[in-house]
Amino acid sequence: MAHDSDPRLLALHAVRIKGFADDATVARRFGLDRAEVTEHLLDFEAYGFVRRSEFLDLSGWGVTDRGRTANEAQLRDELEETGAGPAVRAAYDRFLAHNERLLRACTGWQLRPQPGDPYAVNDHSDWAWDERVLRDLRDLAGRLREIVAELSGVLTRFAGYDERFEASLRRVDEGDLSGVDKPWEDSCHTVWMELHEDLIASLGESRG
Repeated sequence: MAHDSDPRLLALHAVRIKGFADDATVARRFGLDRAEVTEHLLDFEAYGFVRRSEFLDLSGWGVTDRGRTANEAQLRDELEETGAGPAVRAAYDRFLAHNERLLRACTGWQLRPQPGDPYAVNDHSDWAWDERVLRDLRDLAGRLREIVAELSGVLTRFAGYDERFEASLRRVDEGDLSGVDKPWEDSCHTVWMELHEDLIASLGESRG
């Protein structure tokens, strides 16, 4: 039976994997109670685990080095207590096997090399070019579904990455081209990078 993580772990972990998030975003990430999340974040601030900052017209939390270390200790203890380590490691290896392909697809969505200009911006006027990128992303969605099923079978906090990735692809099919790579919001690239951060944090790895 899959393990449900402690809400305090999830609140700190959500800040880690989102990078910068307000209380509502932290709560929404793992379906936590908003009021409880605010209490946890204020506690974490007192411990020096998170720091509130402002960016343009946004205000939110970011994890500190101390908080990163604390979160990795939480995750390490969770893997030891649940015995989920081998399954998470195996899923991480499968994820890495597809990582470069995802990065190439996102680059192909942003750039379409032209004679004399290998870094020409993709203006999305070439349907065939974009469709090749989307075929890769649709195939990766299937791979991701398998990886997430394996992960969420041991730790429920890994559930939903595949659904978010597929929802981003549907936005593209409906005409919203930002569904591939828009930062700070759910897109194929954002969801993939969050899972990458989730996995390396859980295993104490680095992006290297």
